[in-house]
Amino acid sequence: MPRAAICINDGTWGGHIIEYNDIHDTVRETADHGPFNSWGRDRYWCLQQSHGPVSHGAGDVKKDAQRPVIIRNNRFRDYRGWGIDLDDGSSNYHVYNNLCIGIGIKLREGDYRIIENNIFVNCVNPPGFHIGYEYNHDRFERNIIYMNSKYDNPEVDLDFQKGKSGGNIYEIIGPPLCGPWLECCDHNLFYNDIGEFRATVHYRPLGEKTVHYNLDEWRKLGLDHNSVYADPLFINPEQGDYRLRPESPAFKEIGFKEFSMTEFGLLDDFSKNRYIDTK
Repeated sequence: MPRAAICINDGTWGGHIIEYNDIHDTVRETADHGPFNSWGRDRYWCLQQSHGPVSHGAGDVKKDAQRPVIIRNNRFRDYRGWGIDLDDGSSNYHVYNNLCIGIGIKLREGDYRIIENNIFVNCVNPPGFHIGYEYNHDRFERNIIYMNSKYDNPEVDLDFQKGKSGGNIYEIIGPPLCGPWLECCDHNLFYNDIGEFRATVHYRPLGEKTVHYNLDEWRKLGLDHNSVYADPLFINPEQGDYRLRPESPAFKEIGFKEFSMTEFGLLDDFSKNRYIDTK
């Protein structure tokens, strides 16, 4: 695809289920978005919050995004774009049990997003929380983030400039000026090739202050107090097998739940059951 494979135009009224897809080779003609992209420009979306100096709460986003959009049990494979791109106010999402190879997730301004029990491996853009609403209800829990700096090709969301991740676990752009950055960011497992946790935050006004954090400093911000830095022990990542060994610390340390990695994409009976118009 030249851009996203699946795109939701706005959040009204929600209720979609996106599951068991095998999505790859997207964003081939642009540098923005990812295999999945959504726009949440509903009645409470604010241009000045998104692209200006203003920082405030999200408003009653569930008046429009009334039912959660569920993204589960998919395999996303790409080394371009933001990945699962919940953009411009996308609200009321539940994203879980996805295998994300080469891509992360972006939570741009929005609210009520639960991101849990996903695997993010070798992302070109680290998972990021961008232009966050004050006192939002976003939750990022029990995810595995496995980064390798040789795949880095991040955008820092400042007029689509390229940055340098260097093995970052997270990259935060424009966090809220008041309140916690998320309702919860905890019980995650992370690992990278540089041998230590590293996160980067670009504070508002964007372009004027960037800070790199180690794990102790990160926890002082109220994040990942019960998360662990450890090798997740994939069975055979070199051959694309990202199932976890029984002794993986993800099970005991963060309560990660196994999900099937063999049911993505078309079913075996697709060719004989698909509708063919013979007229």
